[in-house]
Amino acid sequence: MSDNTEAAARLRIQEGFSHIFPANTMEAWVTDMGQEYLSLEFRFHVSMCGSLGIGGHLLRWSEAQRAEAARWIALYKEIRPIIQFGDLYRLRSPQTHAFSAVQYVSKDRSEGFSLLSVRICPFRPTCRPFTCAARSRKPL
Repeated sequence: MSDNTEAAARLRIQEGFSHIFPANTMEAWVTDMGQEYLSLEFRFHVSMCGSLGIGGHLLRWSEAQRAEAARWIALYKEIRPIIQFGDLYRLRSPQTHAFSAVQYVSKDRSEGFSLLSVRICPFRPTCRPFTCAARSRKPL
């Protein structure tokens, strides 16, 4: 796969990986790489597209960041079967568009989860991601 853990770059890396391998074989780590310009929320969203792992220095995270991480981990545990064992639909590529979108649907088609991510612009580090869950039909 890659040792690049910066979430904006991983959007493209993960897309390529997903053409050959299923999500449950993709280790996707939330790290501190890019924390100066990428929100913890965005780093979790990108990593939730595979087998979520935490590689950040947790002792350096604030109490609020650890609480936010706990919420994302709880959500991931809920949707993990859909992500890891469902079907992936690439709705919009981060290779060629300003935003990317992927959707995971359970094998029985009863549940789904979608991620919409605004690509981080290298010259405008204030760009922010937006992600939504189709399952709840509400923004996260």
